[in-house]
Amino acid sequence: MEGNSSKPSEDGLDLGRISLRSFNLSDMDDFIAWASDEKVCRFCDWEPDMSKEKALELLHYRMFYHPWFRSICLVNKSIGDILVTDNSGSDRCRAEIGYAFGSAYWNKGIATHVAKLVSNALATFGEA
Repeated sequence: MEGNSSKPSEDGLDLGRISLRSFNLSDMDDFIAWASDEKVCRFCDWEPDMSKEKALELLHYRMFYHPWFRSICLVNKSIGDILVTDNSGSDRCRAEIGYAFGSAYWNKGIATHVAKLVSNALATFGEA
């Protein structure tokens, strides 16, 4: 699911180089780099002391319990994640988007860009 916009953010980052894809085991070192960022961990449900074992356990849990869980990539390097959780009951027609990415990439328009990518992907989900 490639980004289709080549519009640069205010700091010159080409948002067209941002894509979403499934996580791979080869993403482990990139995942640990941003997931152990103390600024990121303030808003997440994990601690910054991220070993490879903890990272693998966290990725496994998130991939297993969240069927729509993707890596946010900048030229195929994982810089964050995004997931969609569907609601239930009378709210079952709605879903929530959660995301996290390295603080080095904050305030560059990435969250807005990937939210649009997810929205576009989910809008066509039922059309197949």
